[in-house]
Amino acid sequence: MSSYWIPDENCISNVADKFGTPTYLYSEKDIINNILTLKSNLGGCAKILYSLKANPNVQIVNIMKKYDIGSEVSSYGELVIAKEAGMSPEDIIFVGPGKSDVELRACIEFKIQAIVCESESEIIRIIELCDNCSNGPVNIIVRLNPSFKGGSETLKMSGKPRQFGVDDTEAANLIKKYKSYSCINIVGFHAYMGTRILSESDIVNNTLRKLSLFDKLAEENKIQLSMVDVGGGFGVPYYDGEKELDIEVIGKELSQAFHVFKRQHPGCEIVMEIGRYLVANSGVLITKVIDVKESKGETFAITNGGMNIHLLASGLGSFSKKNLPYSVFKKTPVKENNGLTTITGPLCTPTDILIKKTNMSEPSISDQVIVYQSGAYGPTASPVYFLSHGYPAEVMHTGNGVNLIRERDCIEDSLKKQFLNNKRLCSNDRN
Repeated sequence: MSSYWIPDENCISNVADKFGTPTYLYSEKDIINNILTLKSNLGGCAKILYSLKANPNVQIVNIMKKYDIGSEVSSYGELVIAKEAGMSPEDIIFVGPGKSDVELRACIEFKIQAIVCESESEIIRIIELCDNCSNGPVNIIVRLNPSFKGGSETLKMSGKPRQFGVDDTEAANLIKKYKSYSCINIVGFHAYMGTRILSESDIVNNTLRKLSLFDKLAEENKIQLSMVDVGGGFGVPYYDGEKELDIEVIGKELSQAFHVFKRQHPGCEIVMEIGRYLVANSGVLITKVIDVKESKGETFAITNGGMNIHLLASGLGSFSKKNLPYSVFKKTPVKENNGLTTITGPLCTPTDILIKKTNMSEPSISDQVIVYQSGAYGPTASPVYFLSHGYPAEVMHTGNGVNLIRERDCIEDSLKKQFLNNKRLCSNDRN
């Protein structure tokens, strides 16, 4: 049984006919199933926050809210989306380096649960901003860059020189310097080792080491912990040979550790940030073949959506290109193909490859190419405006059918923000 959603051909055809291509299609049912799996195994001992960076569509964030999943945001835009989705301030934290004064001020005025501070200068700016408002003390969490290294993270974000957080060896001095300020409350610590972890033991061991570090710093600096954030990094299996995480195993190990930590620190809430795991398997990208050609013995099927809307599928930045799971729905009779086919997007770059050198039947114009495991880090993590193609449509599959949750961009969306000779462009200017 597949770990990702595979909509049937009728569903794909109906969506393509109704909304066009390229289009992202998400399964509400699968998102809910992922939520319930996490909550049943970890929800009793940890508060789960959805990392909007994985997929910030407001409809998806609203589903999280309905099932008591909070929000971890990393920009003013994500904060506004969380608010529009109905998130309560006490269910939002703001994480990330380089926060602007606009972002910090918005966090203070909205009274979110906590700002995760990445540096001393950020704490200073919060104090200065607090002096100019009357919203009371601001809860801050100090993000730590631990001295220890993680395990199998695909993208390592701690344990080495990084722009994230405060080195754990400097944390004590920082706390001593600022914990007496009345306009801020240092309520806890945060650490995030990296992303796309597919080892249960690595997730558990990383978390245990973080808890030990938090406990040590709290005791040494006489901090009454009310919140700690142990990150997440739960991965999903994209490629052949990768296996799905066993959340039950992780839950059993961490639940025990969390209960022990809470006994040591009464009233402390433990938070986990989960993004990819909650949405990746719920989404597919639907594209259409618009041209087929031969080049030096190899077949190319060119689609109307590539790395501009699905950078992850292109493998850009990886050591080698691996193919995400996919299907091709034929619009013409199936013909055997004696060679390999590469499925590309429409961009003017050789890196615009969705599926590289695969065995498939002979491609034809109007075939539909479906890329699975595409619910996370899709269009918002891609160069959607390269060649002025714009953002694709997004659709949600529910028990009542399919609903548009984001319109496709048109050229007017880009032109109306541009000026020619001090005059704003609009559709009438092009007649």
